Amino acid sequence: MRFLLLTILITSCSTSNNGVQKKDLDQLYIGSGIEKYYLPDLPTWANFSQSAQCKQETSIRYINFRDMHLSYAMNYEQLVQYQLMLNRKFEMYKKSTGRKTIFLKDESFITFNVHQQIVGGGRDFLIPKFNKIHLVWIDDAIKNSIKLESLRKLMKSEKMSKGHPIFVSMCLSSFEMEEFINNNGFSNIGVKGISQSMFSPYDSKLEMDFLFSIDVHELFKGKDIVLFGTKETASIKGYKKFIKY
Repeated sequence: MRFLLLTILITSCSTSNNGVQKKDLDQLYIGSGIEKYYLPDLPTWANFSQSAQCKQETSIRYINFRDMHLSYAMNYEQLVQYQLMLNRKFEMYKKSTGRKTIFLKDESFITFNVHQQIVGGGRDFLIPKFNKIHLVWIDDAIKNSIKLESLRKLMKSEKMSKGHPIFVSMCLSSFEMEEFINNNGFSNIGVKGISQSMFSPYDSKLEMDFLFSIDVHELFKGKDIVLFGTKETASIKGYKKFIKY
């Protein structure tokens, strides 16, 4: 039953040598230990965003970017995508099984397969082909009906049509972001979402920082990035211009 569940949750990675794949998985599970690549879980009382002034309802498994880079030579963009995909798989697992925790061996299996997918070019967050990116920080709109109406007006404005819209939230998980987009009528304009699952205490140089952040310059390399928001924040780095809405 568990094998069938994991087969549904995880897209199997092709390999030219099943023996090598099994050996690598055993090394990850038994040798170094998967916990080496995770940061300690935040206690429930500390599960909030100071920048966005919100309580985060979903606990995120944060990755030790530094150790992952040293072990697997993964760059910042790959690590951000890895953390996102891993948390999505974990959340899917919990919803499907009804469990609040994941068996260690299942966790190891998911971790290994996510790594294989990311290295192989798989992504849950697809980078738009548009040259101009319009990031919209939505956290104030989530908890304030007046700000939500301002957000709706912004999304209908002519200036927003000149770039690909991407919502950014430090409060919502990946699946909560999808619900917000769908429930508020934004899905029909192709809005994507950067959720709390993509923020990290590591900066783009893979050094531990003093806040959870994301460097959009490294995520959207070579693109013209504009940030729309009710105010600026140090948690979103690397954009070219800020516009208040």
